[in-house]
This record gives sequence, structure tokens and C-alpha cells, in this order.
Amino acid sequence: MANLDLNLNLLATLDVLLSEGSVNRTAARFGVSQAAISVQLAKLRSHFGDDIFVPRGRRLVATPFAETLREPVRELIEQAQRVIGLRQGFDPATTGRDFHIHAGDIDSILLLSHVVRGLHEVAPNIRLFIHGSVAAASMIDFFIRPVGLHTPEYASCVLYTDHYCVLADAEHPALAGSVSHSDYFAANHIVRHAGHTGAPSFEAATMARLGNVRKVAQVVDHYGSIPPMLVGTRYLTTVPSYFARQMAKSFPLKFVELPFEFPGQTILLQWHPHLAGDMAANWLRTFIVESASELYGCEQAGKLFSE
Repeated sequence: MANLDLNLNLLATLDVLLSEGSVNRTAARFGVSQAAISVQLAKLRSHFGDDIFVPRGRRLVATPFAETLREPVRELIEQAQRVIGLRQGFDPATTGRDFHIHAGDIDSILLLSHVVRGLHEVAPNIRLFIHGSVAAASMIDFFIRPVGLHTPEYASCVLYTDHYCVLADAEHPALAGSVSHSDYFAANHIVRHAGHTGAPSFEAATMARLGNVRKVAQVVDHYGSIPPMLVGTRYLTTVPSYFARQMAKSFPLKFVELPFEFPGQTILLQWHPHLAGDMAANWLRTFIVESASELYGCEQAGKLFSE
């Protein structure tokens, strides 16, 4: 029988190192020092008789042998999570668990901030790792995604629906109760494109599909950076209405309806198949849905979604 001198914590470290390719980011994920991760990496190297990772610039690159470990280690961690989640007597007030959630910036700013505040009160030992950039799907437990960008193979439920509106400085002369079609297209706009890929957001892509050509004055990769840019300017931006409503409470801004028909979005909560039967994950899923219902008042919140 093989010498089982590796514990689950070491394999969990290896799993995250393979995903992150960085001792620094792995340490941040676990909330420990870089030195602690380096010690664990040394133990892994000693056990397997392989470098496991070699430096390439600022990244650690997995050796060919380490690449052969990627899938079996991930599967082992998922199986362990299922076993842990099946334990009886789950109590959110005392149970400690980590969950990884992938969400866009608006849902991180609004929905997940509401979730985190709630967890602080009722489940202080549940820790969320919120990912806004591209991350390996295997490391994510929950995804918050709009219909059209979701993964059909994963179970899904509705969180909320929202429509788009125009947001601008509170003194913008073109927004006296409403904005005309001509004023909208005559104005300069701040437009959000998605992250480091530069791909157009749903709003920008839909505008292009509808043939609506605007004067794009500024381009950002996060919705959260737009509101302060609008203050004291004559820029317009087109954003989801609930985000606009909340930003108008924090900045001297106002919002009005778009002067033309524009589709809304339905936002889904999806969960990784490895969470089936996990009591803690089921509790957190319900908590996220209830938080969305409190924020958005969507009657469909929690309803299972299917194509």
C-alpha cells in the first residue's frame, strides 16, 4: 500500500496552486502567509520527488508530472467537499466553510455585498471568495450569470430580472424628466466593456445588434468606475436600473428611461454539480436567493430555470 503521508490540507494547497499558479495568490485564498504555502509546497515536492512547479517570470508553471495530478486532485477535493457537506447537524451559526463565487461587478457591488452583510450576522464562519475575473470553472462553487452567458449543464435558478436605463449627472440639461431619442444619440457616452478581454458587455453588444450607434467617449471595464466619472460632466451611460437607482443615492446623479425599446436581463444563480447533497451549500444557495428577493423583490426568485 502506498505511503499516505499527504493530508487533505496539502492536497487542497496543491489544487489551488495548480489553479492560481502563484504562491502569493494561493496564500491569499487560504488567508495564510506565503511562507506557510512555501513550506507546504516543499512537502509536496519531497513526497512526489518532483519540482511540481518551476518559475517562469512572476508565475509558477506546473511541471509535466504536476499536470497529470491536476484532474485527480481536483476530483479528490470535490469528493471530500461532498463528504464534508453530508455531515449531520449543519449549523450556519457555527459551521466554517469556504465557497467560491463568480459574479460580475454589479452583482458584487449590490447583491453580494448584501449577502456578506447578512452572513456576518447569521453565519460568521462561512467565507466567500468572490471572483470577478476569469477563473477555472472547477474551482467555482456558484456562478451569478445572465441568461445567455450561463452554463446549460449546471443547475440554475432565477435571482432577479432588470431593465436598462440612462444614468447621468443630476444637472444634465438633456435629462429633464426624460431624454429624447435625438439627445441620447447626440451625447457622449461612457461604455463598459468586459474586463481584460475587451469584449463588449451585454448592453454594448445589444446596442450594436440593434444598430444603435452612439458616440463612445470613454470605455471602462467595471460598471463601478462609471458613477464618479459622470459627476459634473455631460456624459451619459446606460446601465441596469437597480444599479442606477443605488448609485443615484450615493452620487449627485439621476436616471431616466431609455428613449427606445431595449431588452432586459434575467440573472441566474448556478451551482457546480459537485455541490449536490452538500448541506452547507444548499443553505448558502437559499440565503443568496433570499437576499436577492429582499433587494429586487422578484417574484420568480428561486424558481428553477431550464432552457
